[in-house]
Amino acid sequence: MSNDITKDESVGLFSYAKGMIIFLMASLLMTVSIALILSFSIHEYFSLSPEIMLVILCFATIYFFVVNFRVVRGSFRAVKILKYTLYILIFFFLPSMFMRSFEITSIAVNFICLTFPILSIWIIQSSIYLAFVKKQHDAVQNWKNIQAEADIVVAQQRKSAEVIDASKDSIN
Repeated sequence: MSNDITKDESVGLFSYAKGMIIFLMASLLMTVSIALILSFSIHEYFSLSPEIMLVILCFATIYFFVVNFRVVRGSFRAVKILKYTLYILIFFFLPSMFMRSFEITSIAVNFICLTFPILSIWIIQSSIYLAFVKKQHDAVQNWKNIQAEADIVVAQQRKSAEVIDASKDSIN
């Protein structure tokens, strides 16, 4: 358990709340980004039925929630996966953006579809978000240490109870 605090790191309840708010904001932006970009891009590249489009969006949502849950558990690898997923989505969306007509609504949708993932990437790379993930990682590690210590104590108590029971049996 490391409690080393740098000068830049804030301490207390509000720093955790600020990290949680940033995490929730990034999660919301990523969810909307994935839905918008996939729906517009797949519609532009392929002519799929709405049912198939819904299935694809459901699988993308499940993928996002699984990876985002790993972020809640303090996985920095999951943060990288989310970041690279957003890069891939942007790369996937750019050609479809130029395939559409350049009307005012299309330009607005393109702007929104590009702004949300870029903003999400910026939030993911922020120090507050990464500090939140580190705090979650430390909390999970502390929980695992506590569970290991509790397992050791329970094993010792079971062993001593078995010794006591064996001594009672030998006396009788």
